[in-house]
Amino acid sequence: MWVLDPVANEAIRKRDDLLRKSEADFLQAREGIKAKVAEVEHLDSVVKKLKNSIQDTQKEKNQTETETTILRTEIQQLNQELQGVHKQCRKTAQELASQDEKLLLMESSLKATQEQLSEQIAETVRQEQNSRKSQTELKTLRERIIASEEEISDYKKIVENFKVRITASKKEEEQQLLKASVSTRPAITWNEQK
Repeated sequence: MWVLDPVANEAIRKRDDLLRKSEADFLQAREGIKAKVAEVEHLDSVVKKLKNSIQDTQKEKNQTETETTILRTEIQQLNQELQGVHKQCRKTAQELASQDEKLLLMESSLKATQEQLSEQIAETVRQEQNSRKSQTELKTLRERIIASEEEISDYKKIVENFKVRITASKKEEEQQLLKASVSTRPAITWNEQK
């Protein structure tokens, strides 16, 4: 049986200690690598989720921009239609004012004519018993009164028609303004929330 000297025993002991330490370091390093791999895998998963979130956000942004463009186009069209309604209202108001002025002139003329006719009728009545010609003039004057009254009635109907058109135009304008307000309100609220 071989007996090792103390120096050899010390060397073997040191070698065994070094091997055990190296093995422990190796195990620790392997655990560290496993932890790093797990961390990298976790980070990779986080990066993938972030990429997906970015893609979803970009899709939502593109959709929002498209909806905003559509809403702006609709608002522009509504503004153009509203300008047309305003223009038509101004034109109708001018026509109504012109008809009112004509009506006032006609009423003034009718009043003057009626006064003249009343005087002529009075004079004709006084002469009716003595002159057949006066009877004919009286009949003519009465016909003129009736015709004038019919003409005034026609102008009054025209004025009433213009007033009805003005009222209808104003109601249509209010409805269009209300529609524009309702169609734009949800988009504005959504953008404020974003």
